[in-house]
Formats: sequence, C-alpha cells, structure tokens
Amino acid sequence: MGCGVEKENTQFSNLPNVVKTFGADKTEVINFIIADTSYIRHEATNERIKKKTDKKRNKTYIKIQDGCDNFCTFCIVPHLRGRSKCRTIAEIVEEIRESDANEIVITGINLTAYSDGDKDLGDLCVEVGMLGIPFEISSLYINIITKEFITKLKSCKNFVPNFHLSLQSASNEILHKMNRKYTAEQFGQAVGLIRDAFPNANISVDVIVGFPTETDEDFMQTCEFCKKMKFDHIHIFPYSKRDGTVAATMPQLHSQTIKNRADKLREL
Repeated sequence: MGCGVEKENTQFSNLPNVVKTFGADKTEVINFIIADTSYIRHEATNERIKKKTDKKRNKTYIKIQDGCDNFCTFCIVPHLRGRSKCRTIAEIVEEIRESDANEIVITGINLTAYSDGDKDLGDLCVEVGMLGIPFEISSLYINIITKEFITKLKSCKNFVPNFHLSLQSASNEILHKMNRKYTAEQFGQAVGLIRDAFPNANISVDVIVGFPTETDEDFMQTCEFCKKMKFDHIHIFPYSKRDGTVAATMPQLHSQTIKNRADKLREL
C-alpha cells in the first residue's frame, strides 16, 4: 500500500504471494479485511491483535493532515496525494476522546503545514495536552521549530519529547537541489531550541544518501554534521529514483556509490 502502489500498481500486484494491493487510501485495507474475514482467521494473528490493543500498551496514531505543498525534488508525494489537507481541531480532539488510548502519536504527511483557520500545529498540541493523555509528534520539517512553537509544547505537561526531524542532507548545495527551504546552520539552530527546552529530548533524523550530484565532500558534510549534533538515531534512506520528479532528470550516482555511503553512515 502507499504512494508507490498508487503510481505503478503492476510492479507490486504481479509479485508472488501478493493477494491485494492498495493505494494511498489506507481505509481500503479495513474494508477488504471486513469483507473476507479469512485473512484474520489464524490464532497467532488474533493473539498479535490482542496484544496490540492491550490497555497497558495502547498507542493510537491520529492522522491530522494529508498531502504536501513542498515539492521536494526527490518526492512524488505531492503529485499523488495532492496539496495539503487538514482536519479540524474539534474533529481530532473528538477522535482522541473516543480512542480510549494510553498514548497518542500525531501523524501526517507534512505536519508542519497543519492549520485550522488561524490555529497551527502548536495550538492543536495545546488542545491535545488538555486531554491529559501522553502524546508525541511524528516527523517534522524544521520550519515549525520556533520559540513560539516550543513554548506551546512546554506548556503541555503530557507531551513526550520525541522529535523526528527531516534533515535529508547537511550539504547546503544538496539541500538547495532538493528544494529543502533551510540550511544546515538553520537546522542546527532548531535542534538547539529543542535541547534548550527539553534537555532529555530524543532526536532522530531522516537522511537521504546518494542524491543526484552528491559529491564525496557533500556526503562528508552530512557525516560531520551528524557527529556534531549527536542525534539519537539516523534513519538512512539510499536515494531511489522516482519517475516524474525533478531529481529523476538529474545525473544519477552509481548504485554501488550509494550503497557504500549508506554503509558508512550506518557505521556512524
């Protein structure tokens, strides 16, 4: 399921043991399972489901936004999911109340684009904080990391300070070619704001290695930046060409070069 299937279904539907494929609308999966309960007949599967919904470990993912307006040159998402679309704060709060969850994870394709009238993601977090349920936020684009936003999070006593940030590269040249609207220096400042407010915050990042035209120097800038920032975890994505994106028209690196860089970053 997901964007890849939405764009080119046959590359997945023709694989051995694939029964059904789904596009970007994940609710189709639920309807499929309901229509044919044979897919949940196994006792082991039922046991896993039981464990996942156990009251002691019930973490619920609340999707508040879909689509993206950023048009990063490596990403096909805006072409498949369209522009940013947001749910209302009232609707989100009501879903959380009805979820009976012990912990909430707020998710979306581009959370930093969230808005409900004149309210932004920080305002939503304040509303969620009033419910008294521990909550965290999934991946963030650093333009949302401001003193005002951090102050709103600090006011939420039940906020869990796990921050997952989309770095992608620490080479300003590559960031420009990716159409990422920040510099490595600005990214470092955002991390500083987080650590000043939440000294024990867990900070993880996404990094793409082997982006078209990335030089050894570009890659080493990313490695040195990650060393300096001492992130808790690095999610490494070897660059993968997506037809229909701007990056797909750029000079591509050899697959072995990409693999070697991914291996080196994993060692780090």
